[in-house]
Amino acid sequence: MIDPAISALFHNLDALTGRGLWLADENVEPMKLPNLTLDLVSNRYDLVTSFNALNKKNEQVTAALHDFDLEKIEQGAYDYVLLRAPKSKILQHYLVHVAQMALKPAGKIIVTGNNDEGIKSLIKNLEKWCAGHAEGELLGKGLRYAAITVGDAAEFETPKRVAEYNVIHTLETENGVQFTSKPGVYGFDKIDSGSAFLIETLTKTKAPIKGNVVDLGAGYGYLSVMLKAHFEFDSIIATDNNITAITCCEQNFAQNGVEGEVLIDDCGSTILDRSAHVVISNPPFHQGFSTSTELTEKFVNRAKALLKFKGMAYFVVNRFIGIEEWIEKAGLKSECLAQNGQFKVLAMRI
Repeated sequence: MIDPAISALFHNLDALTGRGLWLADENVEPMKLPNLTLDLVSNRYDLVTSFNALNKKNEQVTAALHDFDLEKIEQGAYDYVLLRAPKSKILQHYLVHVAQMALKPAGKIIVTGNNDEGIKSLIKNLEKWCAGHAEGELLGKGLRYAAITVGDAAEFETPKRVAEYNVIHTLETENGVQFTSKPGVYGFDKIDSGSAFLIETLTKTKAPIKGNVVDLGAGYGYLSVMLKAHFEFDSIIATDNNITAITCCEQNFAQNGVEGEVLIDDCGSTILDRSAHVVISNPPFHQGFSTSTELTEKFVNRAKALLKFKGMAYFVVNRFIGIEEWIEKAGLKSECLAQNGQFKVLAMRI
């Protein structure tokens, strides 16, 4: 189901004249567009590929995959920018700055979101940052729409957290293993405690990690790097949907001496079925502001498809996630290897 705040971006088609830019983060779902001239930019592989497929007959619509890189976005070229309020304040401030740079004089920022997500504060800030004026509507149940016409660019203010988006973070484990990360990657500023619990469980139980390994939803590569530090196996493929995560993962493989493949795709969709002896994952259960059982189900089903006969999948999830339901529906057998106050580790096999 498409987020109502996404549909609301197209609430007033009369405001969407000329050339538009859609800055699309994890909240956005693929959709077929009305007759618009629009360039979508996202750091999500699945969104860009699906968006291009759905709109392939419309030559006025394009989609590009990158980390919202200002050098790859034409400046002063757009009549309007679409923005569904992001969850991350750092990303929110950075994307507003991208919009400021991309818009023509007197261009518009079309923004939507819900009251409990801070949309009212964002609209007020947009008027301040862009020396502009907002025309807004309450569309029901706390959902707000606003079109901010920007003022003189000489009077723009840079949102205060813009510079943080491109800051490179160095994370370090207790054993001195270092990782590179940045905003735009989920959990960019920490070593995920669930992932750490999965590695701890696999080492304590002496899990049979061997052959070909696939890391689904690898993020910046923590599981892959730590698995290679504790086990000997033939090969590893780390895959993620987020181009920013993939860039960090490549760096972390290189700096930690991990020989393997880092692959951007949608939940291992381009990896050969029945090719993995082992699948590891800390699957996502959030998409933007919402939790998503569909994501959990997707990762379970893909793990099943990837596993060789007698292969094993090891997942760590929050204890409240009812992953057992999806494991059973997929026809997999499972065992809980460990749990603590927050997480549980499950082993699955065909």
